[in-house]
Amino acid sequence: MHRTDADGHVGNKYDDGSPGVDSTVLRAAECNSFQEELVNVILAAGLSLNTSSESYAQMIQLRDAINILIAGAVLTCTGAANAYVVTGTGWTSYNDGAALKIRIGAGISNTGASTVNVDSLGVKDIKWPDGAAIQLANVLKAGSIVTLVYDATGGVFQLATSSYETILANIAEVITARGSLGALATRLNVALETSNGKLKRKAAYNGVAAGACFVTGSLPTFYNGVNVASIAHTATGIFTVTFTNAMTDANFLALVTPYLTVSYTATDVFIRGKTTTTMVIGVKNRDTGNNIDPTGLSFICHELI
Repeated sequence: MHRTDADGHVGNKYDDGSPGVDSTVLRAAECNSFQEELVNVILAAGLSLNTSSESYAQMIQLRDAINILIAGAVLTCTGAANAYVVTGTGWTSYNDGAALKIRIGAGISNTGASTVNVDSLGVKDIKWPDGAAIQLANVLKAGSIVTLVYDATGGVFQLATSSYETILANIAEVITARGSLGALATRLNVALETSNGKLKRKAAYNGVAAGACFVTGSLPTFYNGVNVASIAHTATGIFTVTFTNAMTDANFLALVTPYLTVSYTATDVFIRGKTTTTMVIGVKNRDTGNNIDPTGLSFICHELI
């Protein structure tokens, strides 16, 4: 389509003319251009032209075609497992954000990392949105409809949707491949049996630390504990707890309760510092802001999940 350059145009636009000035000539080529541009939209949506659309109520084919095209036509891909071919998009280049709905052809479910070639524009990898390669079979399952979105930065197609029933059926393997379940297993201090996707409790357990002590003079007397090697009274109101087994994540949550003499009625307890192997507890008088020694304290801390 182009703007008119016929005789009598004004700035490449049609003009009605005026006394002594001719109106713009309406040429057959331009009329055909208007017609075919509109017809091609309707045909591209898979609709047949309605030759009897004489009433306003029937003049809705262009509207329907636009709605269909916005929703996205589904193209059946061919090729082979892991190497898909798509034709009929009308694309002349790969553009950032361009979306493609495809139905995986019969008998070509993927078995691992996959590629797609759209209208002979070049082979591109199909990857997860974070850029990781597909590692599992049946993510692109024969007969399923998937949406691919082109990422010009990475030069790949991102898998926006996939065969969800297949992913759910293989959820442990899928999440493990994405690196999440393995991390969760570490945080929970459990083992992951990859053969069946089950979580199994480890024999050793170091995700929790708990203990209690009484303060006698300058040294605390260790009373009881779990995963606690020692409690040191390093300064007034300051206690350092050393874990027997390192906590696998330093971002743990701790609850500390001090035991006080009757002379102190308002007390704040806080964590002054923490690592994977130690936790430093502080106790102070809320009214004065000064550190104070309690007669003892108890605590429990657990890694945040």
